[in-house]
Amino acid sequence: MNIMKKAPFFIAAVIMGFSSIEGMDLLSSKEGLALIPPTKTLTYENQSSIFYNTLEHIQYRDLNRLDSASLRGLYTCLTNLYVLFICVEKVLPRDIIYLIFQTWAHVLLEKALCYNFELSHILQGHLYTITSVAISSNGKMMLTASKDHKTVLWNHLNGAFLHELTGHTNAISSVAFSPDSRRILTTSLDHTARLWDVENGLELFQLKHIAEVSSGAFSPDGTKILTGSFDCTARIWDAYTGIELLNLPHPGHVVSVAFNSDNKTIITRSAEKPARVFDIITQKQLLVLESMYFERMHPSLCRNDEITKPVAFSPDSKTILLGSWLLPPRFFDVKTGEQLFQLPYSRSINSIAFTKDETKVVLGSNSSVSLWDIQTGTLLLELPFNENSSKVTSVSCGPDNKTILVGTRDANAYQFSIVCDAYIWITTAANLLQTALILHADEAKKTALPFVIYENSFEHGVFKQLPDYVQHYLIRWYPIIIEALLVNTTTDQDSINS
Repeated sequence: MNIMKKAPFFIAAVIMGFSSIEGMDLLSSKEGLALIPPTKTLTYENQSSIFYNTLEHIQYRDLNRLDSASLRGLYTCLTNLYVLFICVEKVLPRDIIYLIFQTWAHVLLEKALCYNFELSHILQGHLYTITSVAISSNGKMMLTASKDHKTVLWNHLNGAFLHELTGHTNAISSVAFSPDSRRILTTSLDHTARLWDVENGLELFQLKHIAEVSSGAFSPDGTKILTGSFDCTARIWDAYTGIELLNLPHPGHVVSVAFNSDNKTIITRSAEKPARVFDIITQKQLLVLESMYFERMHPSLCRNDEITKPVAFSPDSKTILLGSWLLPPRFFDVKTGEQLFQLPYSRSINSIAFTKDETKVVLGSNSSVSLWDIQTGTLLLELPFNENSSKVTSVSCGPDNKTILVGTRDANAYQFSIVCDAYIWITTAANLLQTALILHADEAKKTALPFVIYENSFEHGVFKQLPDYVQHYLIRWYPIIIEALLVNTTTDQDSINS
C-alpha cells in the first residue's frame, strides 16, 4: 500500500475543510447545501468531507439529493482514520502510526477483494475430459489428469507446462500431491494407483487392485496412501514402500475416499451404499452415514459410474461433507454421524474442496463453481460454466485461498485467481481516498444496493484517477453506477426560484 507520510495531515485537511483537493476551491456553508457560482466546489454539512463541483444551471433540488446515505461512506472512513490518528499521535512514533495506517488499509482491501476471482490461465494439454485437478500445498504447482491416460504438471504462477506423467493405460480417475509437494499420487481405471517423483516425473512404484481404482488420497502426515476401488475394497498403503497395510472390504464399489487430519480416521463412499467412517488403527467401523430415501429407493441410478459421490472432512476435523448428484450438500458430525445442516444448493455436486482457512468450501457442479461460507451457509461467489461444452468435473483450492483450479469436460482446466493486475495495483498503489472509495463500494455490494457515483462529484474525481483497467475491474465486481446529475437548461435565476 502506497500511503504517503502526509496522509494523516491530508485526512485532517479534508475533514476540517481547509485544504484544496485536485485544485478545487473549497467553499463551505454553515446552513448546509447552498447554490454557489458555477465551477466552484461546495462542502456538505458544515465543513464535512464530501465535495461536489457544481454545474451551470443545476437545480437546488438536485443538489439536495446528494446528501443520501450512499455518499456518506467515504466521509465515515476518512473520519475514522483521522480519529485514530488523533488518538495515537502523542503516544506512538510517526513511523509506527504510518505502519498502522498502511496495515489497516491493506487488511481492509484484502477482505474487500477476497472473492473477486478472475480467469488467469487456461491449461490446454489434454485430448479428452479432465477428470481430476490438484494444487500443491506449497502453491507452486498444479496437476491435471484426463481420460487420455495422462497427468500434466503445471507451473502455478504462470500456467506453464512443466512435464507429463505417462504410463497409465486407461483413464486417470484422481490425482493428489503429497503434503510436502514432492510426490504425486494418481489412480486409474487400469486397476493401478501410481506414485511419481515431482522433480523428474518418474514413476516410483505401483499399487495394484483387481478392478478400477476410483480415488486416492495421502494421509496428512504423508506416510500413508488410501485408495478406493471397484473391487469393493478400500486399502491403506505405506507411502514410501508401497506395502499394503490394510484391506477394508465393502458391500459395493468404492467411489470416493478421504483422510481426516488426525491421520487415523478415513471415510469411504460407495455408489449406492452409505458412506462409512473407519479407524485404521483399530480397523473398526465408527459410523455409517445412511443414504437418503431417494438413493435407497433407486440404487440402479446411483450405480452409474459417471455420477460422482464426493466426500471430504472439514479442515477442523469436526464435520464430514457429502456431495450428491441430486441431493443438497450435507454436513455430518464426525463423532455422532448426525446431519448438522445442508447448503441451499440444488445442483449436482461433482467435486468438493475446502479452503485452507477452514471457513469456506468450493463446490463443483455440472454448470458452475460456487464458493460458500460454511459458518453461515451463504453463497459468496458463483462462476458459471456451459454444462454442454464445459461441464465441471473437478475443483481444487490453492493454499493461500486465492486460487481455484477447475477441470472440465472440454479437456481444459481453468485457473481462477484473485491476484490480477488490478488487484496488484489496488493493494500496492491505491492512496487513502481510493482505498476509502473501494471499501465503500464493497459495503454497497454486501447490502445489495447500488453505489451511485455522480459525474463531476468528488468521488467521481477519485474514481477517474484510477487506471482504466482498475476502473473496469471495480465496475465488473461492484455495483458501481456512474450517473449524470440532472441539468436544467433554464437560467440560473429560474433555477434558484424553482
